[in-house]
Amino acid sequence: MNISYWDLGKAGDLAEFYSQQIVGLPCCYPVSPDDFVRSMQRDVYDAPLANLHSEKLLVGEEDGKISGFVHLAIEEKKDENQSERNGIIRFMAYDPGRRVLGQALLAETESHFKEKEVQKIKAFPKNYMYRFCSPDGGYSEQHGHISALLWINDYTISSRTVYMFLADFQVSEPVLPEESVKIKVNPVAGEGELPNIMMCAYSPRAIREDGLFGECYSFSLGHLQRSERAQDQLYINWLGVHKKFQNRGWGRYLLIRTLWEAQKIGYKHSLLSTGEKNHRALLFYTNYGYRVLHSSYTFVKSLSE
Repeated sequence: MNISYWDLGKAGDLAEFYSQQIVGLPCCYPVSPDDFVRSMQRDVYDAPLANLHSEKLLVGEEDGKISGFVHLAIEEKKDENQSERNGIIRFMAYDPGRRVLGQALLAETESHFKEKEVQKIKAFPKNYMYRFCSPDGGYSEQHGHISALLWINDYTISSRTVYMFLADFQVSEPVLPEESVKIKVNPVAGEGELPNIMMCAYSPRAIREDGLFGECYSFSLGHLQRSERAQDQLYINWLGVHKKFQNRGWGRYLLIRTLWEAQKIGYKHSLLSTGEKNHRALLFYTNYGYRVLHSSYTFVKSLSE
């Protein structure tokens, strides 16, 4: 067994191993070496990942073959009131059954962060997961050997994300709850075969100067993954309504209007996520046909104890 540090420039050599690890995970598809390198450095909005530096790949090899890796980074957050410095595990994978290798990778990860004088490790946080694997963050519960290894090593769950799926949707154009409201639908070309859909609702009675009070931002899953199987799936990244306008049907309208616009241009399925404890959202989406697909976890561990 050999464990070594790689620079991100060699990340493409891990694409095949990564693709083998995600076989069978819902809405996850193999990626090419070029896409693996390019897409791991951008969020869903194609913006560079903020607050990260000192990224490294810790790679484990056995008999000359890659058997596992950990993607490490340092997170620096500073504002007027406080500063925060954390070790980040952006991704971790190793073959099931190779616990000795997994433990060695994790032990080296913690040693690395201690040398960098990091006090806390965040594993698979929302903002830094690979967008082509888990765009809303967290590590799939279906990778039980990874979660179990972290639990055994005193990591605790800091958040749980529930992914929901709506298959073969067919909706009718929804009725606008209030005629004075203006809806702006903006199809935005992305990397998928179908455009991303950005929708905003404006009212002269809204608190904001521009009148904005509701939003629904959605992406082609093909924007995040190049697979042909991803192209007709709409990933809803954000749906929000200002509290002054809640409980008046605007959340339903923005959701159904988004799906209606999407089906007109060729989308067939929809994916979204919400927090485990966001019971109102879980109930809301279930009412409109979404079903729980799987869950993912974000972990944390203090190194100061």
